[in-house]
Amino acid sequence: MNNIYTATISVITATYNRPEGLKRAIKTLQNQTYWNYQHIIIDDGAIYDVKHIVEKYGDNRIKLICHSVNRGYLHAKNTGLDNIDGDWFTFLDDDDELYPNALETLINVHYKIDNKINAVSCNCIDTSTNAFSGFGVSKDQYLDLRTIFSKLHGEHWGITHTSLLGKDRFNPILKSDGSLWYKINLRAKRYYIHKALRIFHTDGKDRTTLVNKKLSYDERYAIAKERLKESAYLNMIKKYDKKKFIKVCLYGLIYSRIKKDIQSTKKYLEYLFNLAITKK
Repeated sequence: MNNIYTATISVITATYNRPEGLKRAIKTLQNQTYWNYQHIIIDDGAIYDVKHIVEKYGDNRIKLICHSVNRGYLHAKNTGLDNIDGDWFTFLDDDDELYPNALETLINVHYKIDNKINAVSCNCIDTSTNAFSGFGVSKDQYLDLRTIFSKLHGEHWGITHTSLLGKDRFNPILKSDGSLWYKINLRAKRYYIHKALRIFHTDGKDRTTLVNKKLSYDERYAIAKERLKESAYLNMIKKYDKKKFIKVCLYGLIYSRIKKDIQSTKKYLEYLFNLAITKK
C-alpha cells in the first residue's frame, strides 16, 4: 500500500452535554488535509439532540451511535472501539481539536519512515500553559517499553493500527484508560514525533481528570480490587516504574484494608514483599 490515502483512520469522539465542543471536534476533522477518515461519534445519553447537530454537516464519514442513558466515557469509548472500520484508530475528545495536518503527519510516519511502525505518538499543546503537555522525550525516535513506561508522562496523542487492539477494551471499573494502553504497547512498534498536532483544552471544569478526584471510598476500593486482575499492567510497572508500582500497591493495600478485604490485602502485601525480595 503505497498511497497513504487508501488507509482509513477511525476517529472516536465520545460526547456528553458539550454541543459546542462536539461541533468543534467535527469541524477540526473536516479541516484535515487527510480526508480518508471515519468519525465515530458516541452520544453518551446527552440531553441535547446530537443527531440534529450531526445531520447539519451532511458528512457520510460520520457514524453516530447513541446510548439511551449516560454510561460514562470509558463505556462510550468501548462502543467506539466496537465499531471501528478503519485500518488505524484514535480518539478525539469533544472539547479538543487538531491541527489541520495532524492525521496526515502521523500516517506518513508508517509509509515514509518504517512500514513496520504500527503506533505513532506526538505531543499536544496545553491551552493552560501554551506549551507541550507531554514530557519525557525531546526528539523524533522509536519508543521502547522502558522509555514508554518509565520516562513518558503528561498528555500525548497519536494513532494506533487496529490490529493491535484485538479483543481488549477499556476497563470502566478502573476509571482510567491506562491499562488498555499498557497492553497495546506490549505489542506495538511505536514511534514518536516531537511536534504538537493536537490542542489539549484543559480549562474546562468537567474534565475527566477533575471528575476522578471526587471518587468515593467504595469506588476507590473497587479500583483496588479490579486492579489485581490487570496482571500485565502490574508486571510492567513493577519492571519499569517501581515508584509507581509501590504507589499503586499501597493504594490497593489501604482501601482493601479499609473494606476488610483480607484476600486483596494479602495479594497487595505479597506484591510488595516480592518487590522487596528482588531488591536484595
